[in-house]
Amino acid sequence: MEIEKLFKALSDPTRVRVLLLLSQKKLCVCQLQKILKLPQSKLSKHLGKLRDLNLVVGYQDGKFIKYELSKNYFLENILVLVKEPKL
Repeated sequence: MEIEKLFKALSDPTRVRVLLLLSQKKLCVCQLQKILKLPQSKLSKHLGKLRDLNLVVGYQDGKFIKYELSKNYFLENILVLVKEPKL
C-alpha cells in the first residue's frame, strides 16, 4: 500500500466516518446510506477507494453486500487515534 494514497484516503471526513462505523460493526450499503445521509453513488465511490486500499472488505450476505474493516494493524491504530478526545 502506498502511504500517500492511504493518507489521501484518510483525509476525507466521509471515509473516516465510514471506517469508524465499520470499526463498530459490519454494515451494508443501505445502512451506511441511512446513517451518513449520502446518495448511494457517492457512498459507493468512497467504499471503492477504501476497498482498493484494502481498508475494507465486502462480502455477500443474502441479497446484500456487507462491509467490514479488513484486518489491518496500521488502520486499527489510526482509528484509535481518531477516536481519542481532542485536547
